[in-house]
Amino acid sequence: MTPDKQPTAALMHPYEEDGTNAVMPHAPGMRFEVEIPVLLGRDLPPRAEPYSREEIVDAVENAYLGCELLFSAIQEGGSVSYPLYYADRIGNGGFARGPVVPKSFLDDVGGRPLKVTLGDTVIYDGPGSHPTGDVLSWLMAYANDPTRAPDVLLKGRLITTGALSGAMTLPGSGKVEVLLDGEYAMSVTLEP
Repeated sequence: MTPDKQPTAALMHPYEEDGTNAVMPHAPGMRFEVEIPVLLGRDLPPRAEPYSREEIVDAVENAYLGCELLFSAIQEGGSVSYPLYYADRIGNGGFARGPVVPKSFLDDVGGRPLKVTLGDTVIYDGPGSHPTGDVLSWLMAYANDPTRAPDVLLKGRLITTGALSGAMTLPGSGKVEVLLDGEYAMSVTLEP
């Protein structure tokens, strides 16, 4: 969401589909987020009538465990003008898609245990929590924006939904391991 609460989209790069053992570049000051991305099983074209949450859920083919790396090429990061921040890919430094999680997590992932470690260092250990309380809220806002681009929410596209853990600062490079609900795991090795 933009600072004035307009839904927006930006590309994620680099992108790894094998998030069970992804390898990505590390940069000093990089931050890390755990997310629930969704794969669309059908198009969600712009339309006059707003999409209901149920229609959005029905359009989701699969939900996944995912990790986003945050890094800005701009020293001021997200505090610059939004157009400049958007040109910086909204601070995206990469994304790794991990294993499929139950689609029911779209409704009840909040409060599930989440643990993130870098080597022996615990980065996060607590309940997962989306900033809006609903992992689909920003996707719904974007789907229902009549001014959005028509070629974004298409079948086969992976759409991320926002952090379950906040943006965690990483103390360095190495292997970051994520465990959600004691069962769904992935790792991202960050190489200097």
